[in-house]
Amino acid sequence: MRHRRGFTVSDCIVATICVTLVLLTLGAVGRQGRERAKRAVCLSNLKQLTQAWRRFADDHDGNLVNGAGGIYMAASNPWVGKCWSNYYQSGGQLPEDQQINGIREGALWPYIRQVNLYRCPSGYAGERLNYSIVDGMNGLSRTGTTTVVAGKTQGVRVGDTVVWIQNLSEILSPGPAERMVFIDEGFITPDSYNTHYRQETWWDDPPVRHNDGMTASFADGHAEHWQWKGIDTIEWGRFSEQRHVSNNRLPQTAEGFEDLHRLQRAVWGRLGYEPMQ
Repeated sequence: MRHRRGFTVSDCIVATICVTLVLLTLGAVGRQGRERAKRAVCLSNLKQLTQAWRRFADDHDGNLVNGAGGIYMAASNPWVGKCWSNYYQSGGQLPEDQQINGIREGALWPYIRQVNLYRCPSGYAGERLNYSIVDGMNGLSRTGTTTVVAGKTQGVRVGDTVVWIQNLSEILSPGPAERMVFIDEGFITPDSYNTHYRQETWWDDPPVRHNDGMTASFADGHAEHWQWKGIDTIEWGRFSEQRHVSNNRLPQTAEGFEDLHRLQRAVWGRLGYEPMQ
């Protein structure tokens, strides 16, 4: 009778490698699945926040909530109160109960009374607010975005495009599906998400979230995930994350310029300069 051969050292090595590869593959699939789930929750949060944002406008003759938030509490209807530490640039945080109180002080709280909807599941530990309204939606105005008519500040109009929006009726060209409202920054910053209008550089760093992209909502109520194209966009966003670096950084690649232009157009409706490329 033929004797059954036992496992050799080589057999054991091969089996160990195969098991390791299977476990690594399952782990990667698991991580991807968890990330997809977090992204789905983030997109849902953004949609619900934008629905609340629209309901506020509907109840106020189309006028938008103050997108700069609680840094200017003297201004009417900040969308949230003060949720950030005065030392945020060095990583300081307010206690979570104070952040939650800041959220509840905001003008959107009566329309969306769930604290967890203000936070992305991939947000940084200890921070209850991860989303910002962008400058162009009644946030802070930037150079070239406003003018004064009869003593009142209003958004500059170029053709049918109003770059700094104060009322839903001003969102004409491009339409609501192309004008950004909320963006997932991942951490708490004061005022609105800062974006140049007349300058071809980044101001606030590009949020690098959810597999090297970003999530944002638009004035018609939908939300999207964007995949950044420029490796320089991704590297700069990663470097700046949690350092709260505001810098006039010029993109370094054609894809990086494309990323910047896409974001600026979504925030302002157009570019306020002639692009370099």
